[in-house]
Amino acid sequence: PEMDRLAHEMKDAGVKPGIWFRPLLTSETVPDEWLRYSANNGYVLDPSVPDVLNDIAESVARMVSWGFELIKHDFSTFDMLGQWGFQMKSKTNALPQPFHDRSRTTAEIIL
Repeated sequence: PEMDRLAHEMKDAGVKPGIWFRPLLTSETVPDEWLRYSANNGYVLDPSVPDVLNDIAESVARMVSWGFELIKHDFSTFDMLGQWGFQMKSKTNALPQPFHDRSRTTAEIIL
């Protein structure tokens, strides 16, 4: 329950503290303009919205302040594009919902 204590216990055990993180999925109440689409287990955030990126950066900063040295973000491509890489073939984006920022390409948003 105390993430900073967990990270320090991991370090005391001789390993680099690491944590798994799915940055684009939330069950929290957030502004509607942050949402890209609803998922079975919450809402997927739109990474083309600057406030979403700021929120993710705050989450990462919090994990670092707890003492985590390795942060694995996962499902990011799936959450952004609605499919796994091996499923994409010539159609990278399987979602009907566009990104909020229509002035940038998918590659620019991912970057």
